[in-house]
Amino acid sequence: MINLKKISAVLSVVILLVFSVVPVNAENVLSDVSEGKYIFDLDNSLAAEDEKYLSGELDRISKMTRLNIAVVITDDLGGKSSQSYADDFYDELFGINTDGILLLLDNQTQWDHISTSGKAIELFSDSYIDVMFEKITPYLKADDYCGAINRFFSLCDISKQRTSRTVKITLVGAVIALVVSGITCGAIAHGYKSHPKYSPRNYVADNETKFRVSNDTFRCQYTNKVKIETSSGTRSGGSSTHTSRSGGTHGGGSHHR
Repeated sequence: MINLKKISAVLSVVILLVFSVVPVNAENVLSDVSEGKYIFDLDNSLAAEDEKYLSGELDRISKMTRLNIAVVITDDLGGKSSQSYADDFYDELFGINTDGILLLLDNQTQWDHISTSGKAIELFSDSYIDVMFEKITPYLKADDYCGAINRFFSLCDISKQRTSRTVKITLVGAVIALVVSGITCGAIAHGYKSHPKYSPRNYVADNETKFRVSNDTFRCQYTNKVKIETSSGTRSGGSSTHTSRSGGTHGGGSHHR
């Protein structure tokens, strides 16, 4: 007589074994989104405690900036370029043309990439992205992924960077104003101390010139033409843009370590 309970138990074990050998790839990791995880360490470059710390920092910076922020570390681009991989990962993670930024640390080709979308395209200009890579690359060369990502998060707080720049400009302006006002006050004070002597002769023109005939004579006409150059590239607030395979508009840039 067939024992149905034993057959069911055997089938259950077989099913578990089959699913346990299914490989994990970049497409599967997006299931972590439901848990609020936006740091995807696909090649285990981070220690567990570092990843936990960075997840907390990411959550704080994301709420502060009101931007979608994600970090992907991988050594397998699946045949894509770093730009295409980063753009596609962002679109699938957050949706097309939403407001956010994604940092891809590419351990396969060493071409790291930052992908921006929505209002982040205007916030993070091409020149500022160059600055971001300038700041984080030394950490990556030292294999300090935690330090690099933490520095990236601090640079995402664009308001802090602008406040610091504004303070510097204000201080320089204040110093210049003090110097100019000091020179002006000194000149005025010197003018009061030296009293020039006035005489009626100062207002008498001994050799007065008298014009008896006056007329206007047209000589020539000169026209200057200047060619205004136009750019065929798409620019948005100092940021170059392109379209991803999903149809989303992205800014950003790549940098080799």
